Amino acid sequence: MELMHHLQTIDAVDVFTPRAVYDGRKNLFAARELPFGPQNSQQVCFVVPHIAYSLSPCSSTFAFLMILIAAVLVKTLQVVVPRCTKSN
Repeated sequence: MELMHHLQTIDAVDVFTPRAVYDGRKNLFAARELPFGPQNSQQVCFVVPHIAYSLSPCSSTFAFLMILIAAVLVKTLQVVVPRCTKSN
């Protein structure tokens, strides 16, 4: 969670404005299409010096590979509710 927060607020602010929602596992949900380019994927590498749970004392470089898996069209989420009319 801390790494994704760092990525969105410090290293890739231009990609994550507005910010996306990370589920804490491997899924990231964004309200807009992220600018990954024609490959629909992007790898981001960054250094976080204050991460204490690193596997090695020299290992503070992290990488995320983000891949567009699916897109949901807003119009498919809109529910059409028929109007109720009183019958006499």
